[in-house]
Amino acid sequence: SLTEGSSLISSWKVDRIINEKMKEILYDALEEMRSDEEADPAIKEQYFAQFEERFFMFCDKELEKVNTFFAEKIAEAQRKFTTLKNEAECGGYLSAKSSLNQIRRGAVSGQILDPNVKKLLAKTHRKAKNLKLAFSEFYLSLVLLQNFQQLNFTGFRKILKKHDKLFETQNGLNFKKKVQKSPFFINKGVDTLISETENIFINELEEGDRSKAMNRLRVPPLTEREKRSWVIFRCGFFLGMFLVLLVIVIIGLEVKGYGNEWLPILRMYRGVFLLVMILFLVAINTCGWRAAGVNHVLIFELNPRTHLTYQQVLEASACLSVIWCLSFIAYIYHDDIGIYPFTPPLIMAIIMIVFTFNPFKCGFHGARWWLLKIVYRVITAPFHAVGFADFWLADQMNSLNTMFLDTEYSLCYLVYGWYSSGVFMFARRKSKVDWKSVDDRDGLDHCPWLQSSCGGGQISYVASISDLLDFRKFSRPPASVLENFAVTEVYVKRARKCLAKGMRSNWTTDLDIETLESRRSWATLSEVQSVIPFHVERYESVLENSAYMFLKKIFKTAKKPLLTPTCESFQRAGVRSHRKLRT
Repeated sequence: SLTEGSSLISSWKVDRIINEKMKEILYDALEEMRSDEEADPAIKEQYFAQFEERFFMFCDKELEKVNTFFAEKIAEAQRKFTTLKNEAECGGYLSAKSSLNQIRRGAVSGQILDPNVKKLLAKTHRKAKNLKLAFSEFYLSLVLLQNFQQLNFTGFRKILKKHDKLFETQNGLNFKKKVQKSPFFINKGVDTLISETENIFINELEEGDRSKAMNRLRVPPLTEREKRSWVIFRCGFFLGMFLVLLVIVIIGLEVKGYGNEWLPILRMYRGVFLLVMILFLVAINTCGWRAAGVNHVLIFELNPRTHLTYQQVLEASACLSVIWCLSFIAYIYHDDIGIYPFTPPLIMAIIMIVFTFNPFKCGFHGARWWLLKIVYRVITAPFHAVGFADFWLADQMNSLNTMFLDTEYSLCYLVYGWYSSGVFMFARRKSKVDWKSVDDRDGLDHCPWLQSSCGGGQISYVASISDLLDFRKFSRPPASVLENFAVTEVYVKRARKCLAKGMRSNWTTDLDIETLESRRSWATLSEVQSVIPFHVERYESVLENSAYMFLKKIFKTAKKPLLTPTCESFQRAGVRSHRKLRT
């Protein structure tokens, strides 16, 4: 429907509705007439007459919709203009401006402003600012309505010209004359309102400064291809730097290697790289939308005056990619530079955060705050209505789940992982945490005070069972794993419960079985018995060959026999070892 939506309806959609639907009607009729070339001329003439009647009835219907929609919007615009004009000329802005001038003269003469006067000054500033904003938005709605007139007339003109060309008649020209006399085309009320709005804004709100007023009111054409030579130059410059630096990164990785802490570094840089990549793809999408005639400015409810072009989005992506490469190079050569290995990714993260939340009006201020507003609306979606931009951004965030997992990992690692390099002392432990075994599916698993050494070998007590206790990865599991898997299961439950209550674990050193037993920190008999059957059922074939060493350790540590006749599944798995141990 041509009247679908409100004043924010995209003009390209109105134009394309006319063209696409009417083109389809024309080509279908022409194809059907060509398929019946051997038919009687009288029948063909009758069919053509019926088609003409249907086609022009459809045109009449669309023309009526356009006229109705335009009449509603022009009446609404006239009411708004009357209200704004009265507020600006009668009791609104002029009285506010005179009050403001009096207050300023008092301040200049040396008078001390009391709190009430300061409140009045702030209120006057706010009132003047709000009135200017209201006129600016009203002017934008008038420009959209003017585009509605022009694009709909152009759509009718093109389709009627194509009709006459395909069927070699003059009926389309006759209907065009009807369109030229329709209210939406001959009405000059929009031009009048635009002219009067400009005069009021110049004379009353900007004190006669036409240049300043028009800079605030002017709306760039929605289809304008702006030539931003400096933006294009910066895009090429940053992209060239990125390619050169990327080659240096690849060569550096080949020459210097990945380093001891390659896994956390990989995840720190991977998340940022995905963010840079999504910006680059958004720039390509924006370019494609403009080329295809899609008015993304109105679809996403962007500010037509200050929205970013695809060149500017590409520039932001290229600039961030250069920062990413420089940080990666600094990490690769941190030994030569003489800095800690985690300093470059930390500085990069700080730059990204400062760039995003920078409150000053620089560095794409409007676009950044629009993005933060949409992110807030996505997070608080259950509490208010959401729009198309909210759905779109939420869909993109679903595709970036890897980036959020990497961010979670990086934050915990930067807070607690620097202990391994001797920079910060957050917890005491005997040995260095093996971050290669850290699970990436649970943020609790990344905290180093929940990891320590056990039974002579290092065990990540809160790491994923599938990573550390999945015996199917081995043809014969290590003895240390078999000796401690039951302890690990219970310890996982205790650690998670402790962490959920906000308590700091005290079991960070000497977590071998004897020490835990002496401190009464180890699992009780009932706790161990509750987890053994589950693992025996799961790994029956493995335990059948290795149960003897496991049982020997458990019996040696426990105060009384650990296994009871109720553990039937365990007895089936290690029956021979069990009998040998009892003997």
